[in-house]
Amino acid sequence: IKVGDVTNNARGHNVSGSTSRSNGKLHLEIDDRTTVAGELYRVEFKSKDFNDITGFQFTVKYDRQVLTFDKIEAGVLSIDESNFGTNNINNGIITTSWNEREAQTVDKNTVLFTLVFHASANAKIGNSIAITGDVTSAEAYDAQLNVKDISLGVRTEKGIIESGIFELYQNTPNPFSQETNISFRLPEAGPVKLSLYEVTGKILRVYEVKGTKGINILKVKRSDLNATGVLYYQLDAANHSETKRMIIMD
Repeated sequence: IKVGDVTNNARGHNVSGSTSRSNGKLHLEIDDRTTVAGELYRVEFKSKDFNDITGFQFTVKYDRQVLTFDKIEAGVLSIDESNFGTNNINNGIITTSWNEREAQTVDKNTVLFTLVFHASANAKIGNSIAITGDVTSAEAYDAQLNVKDISLGVRTEKGIIESGIFELYQNTPNPFSQETNISFRLPEAGPVKLSLYEVTGKILRVYEVKGTKGINILKVKRSDLNATGVLYYQLDAANHSETKRMIIMD
């Protein structure tokens, strides 16, 4: 198991000339709560260091087993539905991009924008939402066009903690002939079980490992499975479980 991240280098619209990356980071924050199935939740995004910022872009990923996206509400920023991409909400993905000609500075308790969700299960908000660079790179830009990384923290009674979600990714490469990587994201560190089985349900291999918070990668070798054709892999961790299909070529 190793930790990494899934990113690409897509740019937000109307943001140009930002080629250098500073040592700074823009810290976005949300309040942690425990959801109750059937209730509506307004997740307010704030920042303790939103100083001299002219733009940002990132991907919001949410646990679709827990949350269903409802709508966007503007905060202090000049932002509306046109700043958000919701074509992938069925996959638990919302993209966003915002920029202004004049740099903005916002107080740490002022709401930047709000995402509204319906809860379909009981869970912690902080373990159900994350900011990533999965679709658009997670970047912010200051008045000098320096590029800052973006993180999402969760305000709890014990202080600020990093947010995170559970997600099982498609193995790569797929199909494969010799070996493949199975990546998964965990909201918290803990034991996980990865089971690989045939379409008949016959178990071929079970990996039990201690996963780390964030992205984990497990390498699977064909020689460990002694099989070809269509297989399934299932990840079980804490209160989460997800299954995907993969193909081994002759």
